[in-house]
Amino acid sequence: MSLCWICEQITPSTLKQIKFDGIRIRDPTSCNKHHHSFQALEDSASNCELCKLVYDSILYDDKRLERGFRREDPIYMGAWMELPRDPESVAPQICEIVVQCGEVALTLLAFADPCSEAALVKDVVGRLPPEAESKAQYEMVARWLHECMHDHPACNLTVGQEQVKYENGLETVELPSRVLDVGTSVGSKIRLTESSGIEGQYAVLSHRWPTDPLQHFITTTTTLSDRKSAIQLEDMPQTFQDAVKVSRELGIRYLWIDSLCIIQDDVRDWEQQSVLMGKIYYHGTVTIMAASKPIATVEPGWDASPKEFLRRPALSLPMVKMDYYDRNGSLQGNWFLQYRKRFRSHGWELFTRGWVVQEELLSRRKVIYTQERIRWHCRSGTSSDVERERYNKFAKKSLGGEGWEDYYFVVHWLGSAEMYSERSLTFESDMLPALSGIAMHFSKRHGQDYHAGIFSGSILEGLLWRSEYPGCLSRPTKYIAPSWSWTSLLGPIRYDILGKDNIDRGFDTTVITNLLEDIQFKLYAEGENIYGRLKGGKMELTGWLKRAEISHEESKCPLVSLRADGKQMALFLLDLLEDIPAALSAVEVECLYVLTDREKLYVLVLRRTKNGRDYERVGVTIADAAWFEEGDARKESIVIV
Repeated sequence: MSLCWICEQITPSTLKQIKFDGIRIRDPTSCNKHHHSFQALEDSASNCELCKLVYDSILYDDKRLERGFRREDPIYMGAWMELPRDPESVAPQICEIVVQCGEVALTLLAFADPCSEAALVKDVVGRLPPEAESKAQYEMVARWLHECMHDHPACNLTVGQEQVKYENGLETVELPSRVLDVGTSVGSKIRLTESSGIEGQYAVLSHRWPTDPLQHFITTTTTLSDRKSAIQLEDMPQTFQDAVKVSRELGIRYLWIDSLCIIQDDVRDWEQQSVLMGKIYYHGTVTIMAASKPIATVEPGWDASPKEFLRRPALSLPMVKMDYYDRNGSLQGNWFLQYRKRFRSHGWELFTRGWVVQEELLSRRKVIYTQERIRWHCRSGTSSDVERERYNKFAKKSLGGEGWEDYYFVVHWLGSAEMYSERSLTFESDMLPALSGIAMHFSKRHGQDYHAGIFSGSILEGLLWRSEYPGCLSRPTKYIAPSWSWTSLLGPIRYDILGKDNIDRGFDTTVITNLLEDIQFKLYAEGENIYGRLKGGKMELTGWLKRAEISHEESKCPLVSLRADGKQMALFLLDLLEDIPAALSAVEVECLYVLTDREKLYVLVLRRTKNGRDYERVGVTIADAAWFEEGDARKESIVIV
């Protein structure tokens, strides 16, 4: 398929440069006009390869983002320019073409062969991705790692706060208690090593375990001796083999893989190592993330784990070859355009897993292998195998040496809790253990106590969670945590009841009044990991209570009505739909005032437990602050379990 006469005119030099705010073109009239209408684009798509790409992309974005366009809406294009990484080049290069039709705005990624004229004269910043498992591919990842270790202070461990040394400019840490010694060459022997205080660098593998337990390649008490003696590369799953190859190519001798470096049938070892995972991922030189399985390809009954991640199509998305004309109008080879699919971690099966959250949050450097791209993420920037020449660093604010995750820790943690609650766990009982590495890391870093999903520096915020939508939360088959903790139930939660401004900026203490006193947490660990599984727990506090009742009308389903003093105080959603009262009946509850901002009263809705002494949470709501001053509110010391 050839190009239409309009598309033949598109070159890096003929496209107008635009300002783009990431949502839509601010001034379409300042761009190049493509087809005069979507209808004309559709007519041309049958004969023009680029028109078809634009046509399909508009329909895809319209469906995905639910933004509308009319068939008479014109098509506009503009060049999004960016400075290259090359410090000797000051001229911006084209990195994307922004396309707009009505309310739909999308981007086409521009790239060229590294040896082409378009690349050599620095007109196009993107590059064709290197072939899978080629020397160029490994050199690309090694370059990202080298640049990060030498040029990104925000990505390095802080001397004095962490046990880290620097040798020849490279950070050196004490290795995890067990690591795989993979050597640095193809013929090197692989063996599981008890590190015993050895210092060095190590890579970490983040992977999806096979759904079939018979396919698990693990270390047990019976295989430990053999693993220490030798592990044949060909005996390992292909994902592990690929991780060994990447580690060797990067010159990193040691590799940590959870299934091999933790004795899987030793409960004590598993507990000891699981709480250290935060440190393991944080101290790792780089985390290799095998995310090659998109959710869309995972069907019921399929094994979701990737079989390999290095051998994959170099470029799987549709690509259009364009003639490249220099500024004198001479034909000088080609350049390429491709619809830019934004990387969203939730689109990949690996990132649906609860255990992976700690790997995402705590790894300072990540190289992510998907079926479509190799991507680099660190605390200072991002890149991909196509965009590797782009200057793509995050803007960093001066926060007195702290990262934004530290400075805005409350919003960072609440957002992390929301993300974690959406993830899946093979075993419900892993809810707290899969968080324990993060909990220990943050607890030590911020000097805060941790209480089953809530940190001592943000107790009020931590208590005021809600279900994301009706019926999304369920009760686990066995006890996980006290009812006041979001970890006590399974399913997605949200913290937006407080309002974004309150969370982002923190509470204005001149307006917000904390109505809870003498808060004490008592948690009883099931094993040695105090951040892990619990067999019980409670929160003791002194606060203001007011008796009320909840009732339900079919017309208001699934909301329940909170009534007191002869009037309705609020309509809200209970944590569990199974707790909704039967029609035409009312259930007595107690409302615990958590805080007030003079206009709103944030309330935990509690009910008595079977013992008649303690309380358990059933929901959260907002009422008129004046309610606090009316009626028979009483101050009591209570226990919530």
